[in-house]
Formats: sequence, C-alpha cells, structure tokens
Amino acid sequence: MIKEGYSFNPTIRLGTLISPQMLLFVKLGIAGTQIKGSVTSTSGGYTETKIKKTLWGYSMGLGGEMYATENISIRADYTFNLYPTQHFNVATATPATNKQSVKISPRDNIFRLGLAYNF
Repeated sequence: MIKEGYSFNPTIRLGTLISPQMLLFVKLGIAGTQIKGSVTSTSGGYTETKIKKTLWGYSMGLGGEMYATENISIRADYTFNLYPTQHFNVATATPATNKQSVKISPRDNIFRLGLAYNF
C-alpha cells in the first residue's frame, strides 16, 4: 500500500484573454511528493518493508477563468504531474530469494474548480 505524505507544486501560469471576461492559461512547473508505503511478502514467511521517499517530477496543465460578475470569477483547471519510475528492493522471508524489486510509476491527475472574489 502506498500513500501520499505531502505534495507541493509550484507552477508558472501563462495565459491570454480570449474575451474581456475569459482567460485561458497553461501551467508549467515542478512537482514534489512524499510517498510512504509498505510492501508485505508472505512467501516462505512474513516480512514487511517500509518505504518513505520524496519524488520530484514535472507538472503541466490547462485551465480557464471567467468573470461571472464584476467581482466574482469562476476558475477551472486540470494539472498532470509526471514522476520518474521508481524501483525499490523489498526483503523477502525466503533466504534463497532474499530480495525482490518493486516498480512504481506515479502520476497525478488533478481537477480543480474554484470561485474567487476579486477586489
């Protein structure tokens, strides 16, 4: 089982007005995520290997913002975070096959919908 400990995602947002009330933008940046997990091996006995690591990857996305009124805007965006494939060695209970390799390819798909009050 793998869980996400914390995550941060600084991005640059570049956009263009397509009408006086509508902005379209792209986002580019980096992504950092801490993963925590454990792998259990039961072949020939029971062992558990704990994993804790911060992964660094790339972030890209698309979105738009539209003024609903003079002071209220609605924003929607999609962000895709891509991390390099990770290999972890896992101890096994069987001495003959002392270690096995586990491979993960983490990806994040994030959809956001927001409402903003503009002063």
